Amino acid sequence: MKKHVDFNVEIDDRLGDTIPADDDLYLIGVSLFVFNRFYPFMIELLRHDPSANKTWYELMDMPLKTIAEDLAEFICRTYGINDKEKKEHVKEALDDLVERRNRIVHAFAVTDKTGQALRTKTRHNLTVPEKRNQQFPITREYLQDFISAVKDMDYKLDDFREYLRSHGMAN
Repeated sequence: MKKHVDFNVEIDDRLGDTIPADDDLYLIGVSLFVFNRFYPFMIELLRHDPSANKTWYELMDMPLKTIAEDLAEFICRTYGINDKEKKEHVKEALDDLVERRNRIVHAFAVTDKTGQALRTKTRHNLTVPEKRNQQFPITREYLQDFISAVKDMDYKLDDFREYLRSHGMAN
């Protein structure tokens, strides 16, 4: 279901020229919302991990990357995935969403030839030195791809929850 929101917000003159178009703001908001909806779903699934031994509150306070890593480990353990490559694939799929979300959250506004734009950069501690501190734009396509990727992972995790239920590991 697509929704369109008409913004009726007055923007101070000092900020007016520095804020992206409404469509871009909407996509940024949707990107953050879908991930913020997805995050508690990861927590819910981790609550079914017998080795987690953490309350919802403790899980909510854990770093996002740790949540993703713990969930990947739980998924692999539950499905009996022991192959190192397959385990890494599950971990990377969740890590990728976390990293893409972080790039959106840590984006910064710049003025370029198109006007106001959002840019971000890769982390300084990446394992491949050539990929460290590389700036790139946060485009509409980047945001749309991120939203789709979160939706796809949400479906996969929903299948995992159904697996847990069918095996008496979740209600």
